[in-house]
Amino acid sequence: MKKRYFILAIALVLCACLTVLGACVNTDLSDYVEGTATSPVGYLEGIFIKPEYRNKGLARELIKACEEWAKEKGCKEFASDCELHNEESRRFHMATGFDEANRIICFVKKI
Repeated sequence: MKKRYFILAIALVLCACLTVLGACVNTDLSDYVEGTATSPVGYLEGIFIKPEYRNKGLARELIKACEEWAKEKGCKEFASDCELHNEESRRFHMATGFDEANRIICFVKKI
């Protein structure tokens, strides 16, 4: 069961020209996230850095800010996900300190 406590959107801004470089959205605390052992868990819903500003440590700083927010909310773990075919995202998560917890395929049907 997910609880929507807070929406944290952090945008890094280049002050000289007020250009948004990237954003990180941490939309909720979750009671349970696949592969975790504690509750609640901070959850990284999405992250984006403009291509021309990538590989400069900005994403790491955004994630660090989201992790700090989650710690302030009592979380001991921080989680995220990516689609199975998204190898770039998987590599990014691993490079920013995440460990792969599981691989799943989700199913849905109309009733």
